[in-house]
Amino acid sequence: MASEEKARAWLQRPSREFGGGVPANMLETADGFSQVLMELGRIDHGIVS
Repeated sequence: MASEEKARAWLQRPSREFGGGVPANMLETADGFSQVLMELGRIDHGIVS
C-alpha cells in the first residue's frame, strides 16, 4: 500500500473481492486472514481481481 492511511482505509471499507465484507472483520479467522493476505499480495503486485 502506498501509505499507512490508505491501508487502514482499505481495511475498513466493504470490498467486492470479499462479497461486500470488510477486510478488517475477516482477520478474525484463519481463513479470512489468508484471503486478506492474498488480496494484499495481489494489490502489491498490481494484479487486478
